[in-house]
Amino acid sequence: MPISIKEPLALNELGKRSNNEDSISPPKGQAGVNDRLFLVCDGVGGSNKGEVASKITCESISEYIANQTGGQADIAESTVHDALKFAEQRMVKHMEEQPNSQGMATTLTFLYLNDNHAIVGWVGDSRVYQIRDGAVVERTKDHSYVQELIDAGHITEEEAAIHSQRNVILRAVTGVNPAQADTLVIRDVRAGDYFFLCTDGILEGISDDQLTAALSKSGAQDDFNRQFTKELNKLCSKRSRDNYSMYLVQIDAVEGALAADDYEANKDLYDTPIHEGDLEDSLAAEMDSGGHDFDEVAQREEEYASANYVATPPPSVDEDERMSIKEKRKKNIQEKNKKGLEEPKPSKVKSDDKPDDKKKGGGMARIILGAFVLAALLGLGAFLFTGGDSNAGGGPATIDDPVLSDFVNHMSEGREMLVKEDYKAATASFRSASRLSKAPKDSIKVARDFTKYASNLQKGSKYANEGNFNMAIDYFQKALEIHDDEDIRATLQGLKIEKEDAMSAASEDGKKN
Repeated sequence: MPISIKEPLALNELGKRSNNEDSISPPKGQAGVNDRLFLVCDGVGGSNKGEVASKITCESISEYIANQTGGQADIAESTVHDALKFAEQRMVKHMEEQPNSQGMATTLTFLYLNDNHAIVGWVGDSRVYQIRDGAVVERTKDHSYVQELIDAGHITEEEAAIHSQRNVILRAVTGVNPAQADTLVIRDVRAGDYFFLCTDGILEGISDDQLTAALSKSGAQDDFNRQFTKELNKLCSKRSRDNYSMYLVQIDAVEGALAADDYEANKDLYDTPIHEGDLEDSLAAEMDSGGHDFDEVAQREEEYASANYVATPPPSVDEDERMSIKEKRKKNIQEKNKKGLEEPKPSKVKSDDKPDDKKKGGGMARIILGAFVLAALLGLGAFLFTGGDSNAGGGPATIDDPVLSDFVNHMSEGREMLVKEDYKAATASFRSASRLSKAPKDSIKVARDFTKYASNLQKGSKYANEGNFNMAIDYFQKALEIHDDEDIRATLQGLKIEKEDAMSAASEDGKKN
């Protein structure tokens, strides 16, 4: 078979439920490198016999595909729909024989690997991802109530994650009413790609960003994938309230198709041995900002339901102070637009590259400089500032180790982007530094902290520009918890005042109407 895969890995866990309504195919622990078909189904909670619906669907579709292909031949896109009809017939027959199972339903995700392309199908809010080099290439679109609200522009992805009706799905496999499956033919499949099928229990504590960051090693070994699955299981056992199930399928090689040249060029970097605990630290760092503990979720659900996610009102200030804060924020925005991108981008780290405390972002520049000092204490020495000569006078740094050189330059670029308030670029630079696995572990941890900081500022700025003050305030507050910067604190205070003004204006309009 031209497309070959690494060892498929699965989770199918009870979680914090008393009954496991999830089903997968092949069953957990039975998948091998010669398998082509992978299924993950989530029996609809609250309906009768959800576990029966998911089991019948998995077993029936697997049986139908095996009868059609012998398990080793290509299939057409229409075969997905034919297999689903076969499963629905089995469900109807079961309900006739077992009347107490009337009303059972399940979601469905389907992956089949043909010789030179993949076929994906889905019904409901279980998902299939195609991930390459830390980026989502394809992701199925949920058939859910909150997805409809997102599409209509009524709520954001972040608000959907805590919406009180986030578990309401608009499509399911029931057997009674024919299910409408969406299908996708993926012809761009490359060595190193991951296909990740999962139920919403997996997604309770993991965002797309955390998932893709954790699966960013395009040449990952089987040991890495097994360790990833183990640590993901630990995280979901803590964060998920539902059953949680997934299949992780990594493409090993694609004969005669696009190859992952990046893997061969960086084989030594990608194929770094995985040690027990290393991946747990990595996953925890990547996922901490995306996970929600149960108390936080419950609190935010209540806030959202009662007041459309209204945060705590800002402290009262007099009118002169209010205008001063708003004018300062307006002036900062004008200055950024006027000269934000005029400052040249440094190609090297220089010994006289000192932060200007008068510049916006100067506080963050100081702490970035502190990260470089930390790296020096860990063995990078005077390379970061003098090119290896403690008496040098300030020429370009010359770091012999390319990994350490990349680390320093990524961190320097991130600092510059923070000064310019280009938080998206800053996040990308810090994230690149954090992924250099051969850099000192403590330095990587510092880079991850900066990644979270810049990411929170990026999201906060996005929502501020959209006028969504609640979400903007939330993310700027998270940034301040990582690093207390005077300019960011002033921005946060300004946002709270603007929110208060908007609420007052809305209240006045309501009285007039």
